[in-house]
Amino acid sequence: METDCVVQWIKQRIPDKDPQFEKIEKNWYITAGHCRTAVNAHSYTIITVHKVRE
Repeated sequence: METDCVVQWIKQRIPDKDPQFEKIEKNWYITAGHCRTAVNAHSYTIITVHKVRE
């Protein structure tokens, strides 16, 4: 990933890739394209972004 602003990168990726949302305990997991983003459900803090293996 080549970017200076991770938040903007995530905001652009999610609408482009038909996202799937899943809430597990205290986190939201958003899978869009080949990336899975973990976001805290209470503070909306981005925790991690990982590539999804096919």
